[in-house]
Amino acid sequence: MKTKTKFYFYLLLNFPGIATHELSHAIFCWLSGVKVTKVVFFQFKNPPGFVEHHQPRGVLQSFFISFGPFFFGSFVSLSMFWIVSYMLRSSFSSYLIPDTQYLILMFVSLYLGLSVSLNLFPSDEDAKVLLSNVNYHVLHRFNPFAVLLYPFVLLIRLFNFLRRVHFDWAYAIFLFLLTWYFINE
Repeated sequence: MKTKTKFYFYLLLNFPGIATHELSHAIFCWLSGVKVTKVVFFQFKNPPGFVEHHQPRGVLQSFFISFGPFFFGSFVSLSMFWIVSYMLRSSFSSYLIPDTQYLILMFVSLYLGLSVSLNLFPSDEDAKVLLSNVNYHVLHRFNPFAVLLYPFVLLIRLFNFLRRVHFDWAYAIFLFLLTWYFINE
């Protein structure tokens, strides 16, 4: 029972990031011309979200669909962290205590930035789909350039392994510090 409660708590905290992750897959399917058959942005089951789509024709389509959450999620997180950094900087420079609406916007932006940045790495399922498509293009379509995407499959596996030591949190902090640096530059 304790594990189920922990899972639901995790889902409640991460639902904006999970929905953004799945939205990213759907956007990159649309941009690459791959038909989407089903999208679940969020659900209280495992997996908490998914996108079903047709087989990509090209190996680059598969790459961008798999890595879409990383690209789009990094952009969304940077945008949210930029809002927080800008608001912090302006409140520090004016030496005024921010009003309630200001604080709410700042905390909501921080929450969204963290939630999205903690869910932007492609999943193991994304790695399996990319590996399957790369293998198909190497073995059946005889596309020698597809071999160049094998390291990206390993990179996804590495990201997911490093999540055990909170690499996703380290990346979130890196994105926040990056925006803080550019706001104060």
